[in-house]
Amino acid sequence: CPEGYVLARGECVPIIMTPTSTPTPTDTATPTPTGTSEPTSTSTPTSTNTPTSTPTNTPTADVRLSVDNDQIKAGQCTTVRWHVENVQAYWVNGQPGAGADGSFQTCPCQNETHRLRAIKMDGSEVNLEVTIHVSGQCAPPPDTTGPPAPSPIAPNDPDKYFNCVWIEITLQWSAVKDPSGIERYAVKLERQVGNTWQPIGGWESTSTSVKVKIATDWCGYKLRWRVRAKDGAGNWGAWSVDAYFNVYKPIG
Repeated sequence: CPEGYVLARGECVPIIMTPTSTPTPTDTATPTPTGTSEPTSTSTPTSTNTPTSTPTNTPTADVRLSVDNDQIKAGQCTTVRWHVENVQAYWVNGQPGAGADGSFQTCPCQNETHRLRAIKMDGSEVNLEVTIHVSGQCAPPPDTTGPPAPSPIAPNDPDKYFNCVWIEITLQWSAVKDPSGIERYAVKLERQVGNTWQPIGGWESTSTSVKVKIATDWCGYKLRWRVRAKDGAGNWGAWSVDAYFNVYKPIG
């Protein structure tokens, strides 16, 4: 048989070449698993965006209020302390707070309650309070203030004249009050010489008046007097306004 033919059953028939790559179609199925795996990748973002994971990232608020000693005697001191973290804002006794820690000292004479209010990151509130229980009473503070100034009553008339032959004159003023009581009053008398005033006498009295003898060196002068009070704690008050009168010499 000629080239490309073969003898078969007494006849020359053409040789049919069977391709060696015929199994290739079986390889075309390999992409199939690739396509089936694509849906699995779409589920991955779903788990990362789950809203339920957000609260786990919110910091936990830490809010504390305390007092070193909540049972004290009147006038003793104790310290109020607080610690605040992871909140939007907080207030201590109505005043805005700053920083994580704070404290102040108090020395109450009666029961005291202190309060702390905080707004947490989620908007909810925390309200705390501590009470300091006080027994007894505080001693009153020392009196360092003088009594008010009295008001002169008589004589208090710049046109009023007294005769030098009169033996005595009574200076009168209004009573004043003070928490420590009034111990006594002091009176000061001056005479006018030209444009100046010269002191000529001073007295003290436990009442609201004092009797003084008219001296010869008062005669012919204009006089003025003032008064002030001293309380039981030893504090002198302010001088009163000036009161005036005159003493003249008799003619002949």
